[in-house]
Amino acid sequence: MAGRGMIQIFIYRMFPGMNWRVSSWPPAVIFEAGKKMTGLPFLSVSAVAPVYNVPTDNNRSVINIISPVLPAGAPLRNLYGYLAEENLVRLPDTMDFVTAAVLGCRFITSWRGVTAQGAIKAGDFIAVHGCGGVGLSAIMIAAAMGAVPIAIDIDNTKLEFAKTIGAAYTINAREIVQVPDAVITITKGGAQVSVDALGSWETCKNSIRCLCKQGKHIQLGLMAGAEANPPLPMHEVIAKELQLIGSHGMQAHQYPKMMEWISSGKMHPEKLLGKIITLEESCEALTDLDSFRNTGVTVIRLD
Repeated sequence: MAGRGMIQIFIYRMFPGMNWRVSSWPPAVIFEAGKKMTGLPFLSVSAVAPVYNVPTDNNRSVINIISPVLPAGAPLRNLYGYLAEENLVRLPDTMDFVTAAVLGCRFITSWRGVTAQGAIKAGDFIAVHGCGGVGLSAIMIAAAMGAVPIAIDIDNTKLEFAKTIGAAYTINAREIVQVPDAVITITKGGAQVSVDALGSWETCKNSIRCLCKQGKHIQLGLMAGAEANPPLPMHEVIAKELQLIGSHGMQAHQYPKMMEWISSGKMHPEKLLGKIITLEESCEALTDLDSFRNTGVTVIRLD
């Protein structure tokens, strides 16, 4: 595969004690395929992107069409061992490479979290805690489905940005201490779905506590380092019969509907773009990630 000069790079640390790791979601073009790669719909000079979090091994039985998470002990394959028929998705002809890079892991994670795990419906209230890439994606997706997104963050600039991509209400958690009460007031009883898009004790707790009876908390933000294993308000989980649901990545077979919605204009992920920077500028940008100063998605131009 050969790239078109755009890449979305992210740094993450999934578990306490783990070193920071660099990963990427590079859209690319297939110019030539090996002789054994036949019968695939995207092998003739096609723009493709790798599926996020669907590692496979030679035993197809470990591939789960319901969940992208492999069973314990299933061996992972590296980039060069990806099985194309499960781990490459053809990009729509109308999608440019900047938009493809914007999708990255954030939009894919939010799509499955909101549509499949959250099962959001038109008219539902959805509280989104954290307006980084994942949170903004969740807001856009929920709004496209006819839901009523409530954006929650500590940065007014990000909250204003959230309004431009679908947020109906905003809450500044630095100015309003009791975020759950604010959500319950807006919704007149609590949100049907609430998403922790950041991954912290506070956002996780607030997300659970702002739900209506039988509401769904969706954990999208990774709980890493000191934020791992938060104390949860389980008395409210029991009293309200709440559901706590994790979501991590998405399977290849769920991509077509998402791509269809983008191609038809129901969603505009290109609006999530914050800025495009050079590879040289990325060194400073990557080391500054913990400051959370950027608004929107940053894409690195490689050419």
